Amino acid sequence: MATNRQEIPKKRRRGPGRPFKKGNNANPLGRPRNGLSIVDNMAAVLEEADEAGVTKARLVAEKYIELGLQGSVAALENIVARFHGRPEQGIKLSGDEERPLHVRHSEREKS
Repeated sequence: MATNRQEIPKKRRRGPGRPFKKGNNANPLGRPRNGLSIVDNMAAVLEEADEAGVTKARLVAEKYIELGLQGSVAALENIVARFHGRPEQGIKLSGDEERPLHVRHSEREKS
């Protein structure tokens, strides 16, 4: 014999991975930066020039072209990609007759 009793939902406790309520962050700005990023540091080094006024960026570019002329396929591909852009990648989306492809659009929830 089954009883019809209404179960009272228990109050769920937050686990160790969820110490804050959704949308409430203890540090909303994130960890403060303690210096320049690696990209900023690399840009600064590449802008340095030697005694003749030649920048390291120029030396890197010359070396890249030299490797391309020696037959490095990776160097050639990157050189061409920088000047002409990468070719467009075609994507074919299709379903079969039994199971056609369905596309569903949904709006993103705002939090």
